[in-house]
Amino acid sequence: MESSKSIPTLSGKSTIYGEANILRYLNGLSSSADNHSKLSLDKKAVADDWIDKCTNSLKLAFNDKTKPLNYLKALNEHLGKSKFLSHDSVKSSLADVYNWSSIQQCSANVPKQLLTQKNIADWSNRVETSNPLLKLFKSI
Repeated sequence: MESSKSIPTLSGKSTIYGEANILRYLNGLSSSADNHSKLSLDKKAVADDWIDKCTNSLKLAFNDKTKPLNYLKALNEHLGKSKFLSHDSVKSSLADVYNWSSIQQCSANVPKQLLTQKNIADWSNRVETSNPLLKLFKSI
């Protein structure tokens, strides 16, 4: 495992691997109002499912070109019914930030017309403007 994709827990008794799991862990430590762990169980399950879909379709798809395409089509369809991935109409969740970040990282490997679909483009803009963490990163 790459050391840049792992962190020790605060207790020092274990190490967490993988970007999605690191984000889940750090978000769980947060006391912010948009904390992933404070979502209802239904919304958290939906959010976790989108994190896993993204990981499996964009990050682990390696030579399978159909997985990213199918993922982005499903994402666009979902975002036609909901402003954010966890069905929250007010604020983004960890799933939104993770999916947004992953799409940015993998954008060179995906046909541009899929990334500019209205629902994905609108969602991307909402995530960028509504999430304090992304605002901070963009200001650096």
